[in-house]
Amino acid sequence: MNMNTPHPREEQAIAYVLGLMEAPENQAFLKEMETDSGLRALVDELQPTAAAMIFSAPQHQAPSDVRPAVLSHIQNIPQPSPTMPILDTPTKLKSFGALGWAAAAALA
Repeated sequence: MNMNTPHPREEQAIAYVLGLMEAPENQAFLKEMETDSGLRALVDELQPTAAAMIFSAPQHQAPSDVRPAVLSHIQNIPQPSPTMPILDTPTKLKSFGALGWAAAAALA
């Protein structure tokens, strides 16, 4: 990337690689990168530096109340219904599973 003329969306690219964008802005930025090869090149150039910064930061233990709060939040996220029904495996096919394990043991 030419350092004399920075990309007009350089600040957004930095926010993207540091994970500082909100979801709607992040989605729009991803679509923009699909069509703007200069922006994609800039992001590719910034990612190793961002990763080095993140990994060099000191790590701290999270407060003890954070884990239960996160788990509670995750449990409250609505899950989409499966698109295909879950079918039970027929009895005849279940016996092939044991046969497969026996063949693998014999080859081992």
